[in-house]
Amino acid sequence: MKSAFLHSSFLVLRGMRYREGLSQKQLAAASGITQNEISNIENGKRTVGNKVAEKLAKALNFDYRMLLE
Repeated sequence: MKSAFLHSSFLVLRGMRYREGLSQKQLAAASGITQNEISNIENGKRTVGNKVAEKLAKALNFDYRMLLE
């Protein structure tokens, strides 16, 4: 189940970032999350906690819970 969680999180994040037309660097500036952290999330190397999910979702205009499902 954990691998499905990672898979889902990175797909949602990458998809929402592409939808907004942002690079990882631009999302990092908008969210306060480092580009390295965003890269790790998108590559399935890091899970997403509530605070990080909230910051990313606010910058990308979607419900943060989508990253936690």
